[in-house]
Amino acid sequence: RLGDIDRRSPIRVEDVVTAEKTCADKEAAKAAGNERFAAGDAAGALAFWARALRIDREAGRPDDVDFAGAVYCNVAAALLKLDRWDRAEQAASRAIKHCDFARARATEARIRMDRLVDVGELDELDESHPALTRRLLDDATRRKALYRRALAREKCRRGLEAHQDCVEARRLADAVKSGATAGEKNLLRREQLRLGKVKAAFDEQLKQRALRKAEEAAVAYQRASGVTLPDKKVEATAPTPGASIGYLEEHDYSRWALKRLAVLLEDVEVELGK
Repeated sequence: RLGDIDRRSPIRVEDVVTAEKTCADKEAAKAAGNERFAAGDAAGALAFWARALRIDREAGRPDDVDFAGAVYCNVAAALLKLDRWDRAEQAASRAIKHCDFARARATEARIRMDRLVDVGELDELDESHPALTRRLLDDATRRKALYRRALAREKCRRGLEAHQDCVEARRLADAVKSGATAGEKNLLRREQLRLGKVKAAFDEQLKQRALRKAEEAAVAYQRASGVTLPDKKVEATAPTPGASIGYLEEHDYSRWALKRLAVLLEDVEVELGK
């Protein structure tokens, strides 16, 4: 958007050097990043998670989508802590993409096992097989990534998309064998209701903006046509708190107070004039 300045990376050079020296394994780098994040050092955690992703890419093997999805989900949480909303959305989207790929791979594994059962090479489908049990972990990561992307999109004033992400995250949490705790389900339920109100407020703002633009275009056309516009008289009324105020402003009565003060001053001026 116009006026935005891309701030420099939150990752510190000294943390990058420490991660390079102390972590030669991707799992160790991920664990070190988790420790930094738990200690409140989100910027330091990013350096170690970046090191983990770099080791994974340089291993010369196909990308470990489960590992990368979990790390990108963590990166999104750290960027949210650092108020980097756009980058947090990008990281969460990458995590979701990796989880979707891992889910497709698990589905293919189930289809292959079903075929082996049909031809008699397997006695029965083994639900405890790692290729099948890993899907539950992927769904948990995807659920967290969706919620974190919803928070990032809310800050980017994209209420509709934020609400959709939260609805999808709650659907995954309410699914059978989701592994979601009661606290997580309640959190997603409350957040879905809250983001629904935010979406409605954003929609109302967009509607009012569109109406103003339409009125301005009509006025500009009339002026270009030489039509004299009548004076528009607005009668001052005393609004009540919360009237014509959206959800985002319902706890801010400064606007109502200013309008009420203007009405009182106008009454005083009328009395003085008499």
